[in-house]
Amino acid sequence: MATLHGLGGMVYLQGSGSAAIKLGEARTWRINVDAAMDEDNALGDSWRTQLKGLQSWSGSMEGNVDTASTLAWDAGTNTAVRKMYFYHTGSATTQYYYGTVWPKLSIEAGIAAVARFTLDFDGDGQLAAN
Repeated sequence: MATLHGLGGMVYLQGSGSAAIKLGEARTWRINVDAAMDEDNALGDSWRTQLKGLQSWSGSMEGNVDTASTLAWDAGTNTAVRKMYFYHTGSATTQYYYGTVWPKLSIEAGIAAVARFTLDFDGDGQLAAN
C-alpha cells in the first residue's frame, strides 16, 4: 500500500452529455459517508444504544473557473442526477470511487483571488469503490 499525494488526483463529471468527462480545473474533492442512526434504548438502560439505518453519502469539490469549459455549470444546472468519478491518482486509473450525485454549484470571484467554483453534492444511491 502506498501513501498518496493529492497532486495527481482527478475528477470526472457528467455535464450535459451522457458520459462523464475529466474536469480539468478541479483542485480538491471530499467524500463524506454517513448513515441514519436510530436509538433503540429502553427504560432502565444506562447507556444509549443505536441501530444503523440507511447509508448516505455527500461531498464537495472545488476548482478554478475555466472560461473554456462549461462542465461544472452544466452539471450544476442539470435537472437529473450526474455521474461522478473520484481518482486518487491519474497513474492508477483502476482505483476510484463512483456514483451519481445531485450537484449544487457556487461560483466565487473577487479582485484579490482566483475565480473558483464549488460543487457540493448529495449522493443518489450507492457510493461504490473500484
